[in-house]
Amino acid sequence: LDRMFEGYMPGFQLPMFRRREFAPFEMMRRTMPPVDIWETDDEVKLRLDVPGVEPKNIEIYTTENNICIKAEMKREEEEKTGGFYRMERRCGSFERSIGLPASVTPDQAKATFKHGVIEITLPKAEEAKRHVKKVEVQSEEEQMVGSKGGQMTQQEQQSHQSQQSQQSHQKKPK
Repeated sequence: LDRMFEGYMPGFQLPMFRRREFAPFEMMRRTMPPVDIWETDDEVKLRLDVPGVEPKNIEIYTTENNICIKAEMKREEEEKTGGFYRMERRCGSFERSIGLPASVTPDQAKATFKHGVIEITLPKAEEAKRHVKKVEVQSEEEQMVGSKGGQMTQQEQQSHQSQQSQQSHQKKPK
């Protein structure tokens, strides 16, 4: 909002939108890592950036339609140089529960952790997988050829096949 008002009234700033007064919201945004979710024909995949979190401090629970990710960060830094002493503690945690775009098989879920990034692979349940079936296209002539709503008797099928065979022989160049 500050930028919006800055364009109309240079130098104007709403005191309630100053950073330090909204620090708790900024901290909450930082502790809730964004999640990338995508699906393939056979899997649902998630990726989270969790810098500073050790793999042993990550818990992942999943059901057929939902995943819950919990993580906690604890870090202490100490520096002693001459007459200077500095000690900092950082800690934080988050918990995210996310609805999945397709049903998955929780027993086959896998998670990997590398360079502060968690990647989770959830195989789709069989009924959620995309099944591709080729649909044959028939011309209107083929649909109109039989009686009984497009279904041909055996005799009509033989007659139709012989007609097609004769037509194809007539079209061949000599």
